[in-house]
Amino acid sequence: MNITFKYGFLIILAFTLTHLFIHCTVGVESAVGKSIMLLNYAFYLLAILLGVVEKRKMQHGLISYREAFFTGFRVMAFAVIIISAYQYLYLKFINHQQVLIIYNEQTANNAFESILKEIQKTPLGISALNFIGRLLVACLISMIIAAFIKREPVAISSEIKE
Repeated sequence: MNITFKYGFLIILAFTLTHLFIHCTVGVESAVGKSIMLLNYAFYLLAILLGVVEKRKMQHGLISYREAFFTGFRVMAFAVIIISAYQYLYLKFINHQQVLIIYNEQTANNAFESILKEIQKTPLGISALNFIGRLLVACLISMIIAAFIKREPVAISSEIKE
């Protein structure tokens, strides 16, 4: 199975299970629910790390920064697309009250925040903003992991110093 799909599905599964657990128990809008949702970032980190490490093993221990970054980013990008679709369906058909809660929590102090507040009136707007935010998180996590995981081949010089 492709690394992107394998670890992307791991992220999707973790997000969906924690989200449904919170929805059925404490509620998504509660402080406990929000703190449990932060646990998903640990799953993001773990899945990206495992994906990049597996890619490095497939390449006999060698991986460039670019390959490591794009492997991690592809894993998360795949997951983010599915999670955003799930979130849209959830907000549109299952828990439309959540849209009103998110909308009412926002304050319009300046023009930018008022634009965001208008976007957050719809499930599509909320899903789109979360999509962009998760992609930025994916980029950041992938850059950090790639910096630590990269292992370039060592160039062997043919000159022998005397």
